[in-house]
Amino acid sequence: MKITMTAGDLVADLAGRQWVVRDSAGVTIGWISPAGEYWSVSLLAGGAGDGRYYEPRDALEAIAAKRATAP
Repeated sequence: MKITMTAGDLVADLAGRQWVVRDSAGVTIGWISPAGEYWSVSLLAGGAGDGRYYEPRDALEAIAAKRATAP
């Protein structure tokens, strides 16, 4: 069974202990990984994401919001 979550045009699939984040075209744009008591974001186009997140859902929503406001 595949576990996924969505935010905006992004889909995150659980792969082991991390979430693989893809856009609507299916292109991987980054990962959400556990980092102790927090979750961290690594983006292919922009390095590390901003901040620490208590839940992977919060991280995915932050990535989606950042993409929505990008020029």
